[in-house]
Amino acid sequence: GTATVAGLDGFAGFVSAFLGGYAGMAAVVVGYLLLADRCDYLDISMPTRADLRIVTLVTSGLLAAWLGVTVGARTLGLPFAEHALGGTASGPAQLAAIVALVLLVNAPVEEALFRNVVQKRLGKALSRRGAMAVATLAFGVAHVPAYAGAGAAAAVVPLALVTVAGA
Repeated sequence: GTATVAGLDGFAGFVSAFLGGYAGMAAVVVGYLLLADRCDYLDISMPTRADLRIVTLVTSGLLAAWLGVTVGARTLGLPFAEHALGGTASGPAQLAAIVALVLLVNAPVEEALFRNVVQKRLGKALSRRGAMAVATLAFGVAHVPAYAGAGAAAAVVPLALVTVAGA
């Protein structure tokens, strides 16, 4: 089912819970950066055309890989968990809203947390590869609740994909 937040049910409750959760994550990122005086951890710049091409290619490649693995798992009859967001939208407008939330809220906040805080902080104690590996594992573990409802066997493949995509 969908979340209920402050008396909001259904999709409005989901959006409220989603925004509240990511506002909390963003507060952790900002708080850490300010308290640790590590605003230099942020990699913010205006994207170039080359950057946009790379983002488009990588995103397309990840979507194609996800689709291929999903179709392959279903064709082979393997258990495959859907992300908890999968059953949230009831129609094209809500689906478009979820896509916008993921692109404009979810992705930037997760990148700031796992790449700009966790990975860079770990980079002070570990090698670059070690920091990337631990941050990637943390990213995958953070997504376990989104797939947990389907059982361990069904969650293995999508979690592995999420973790690899997080690398």
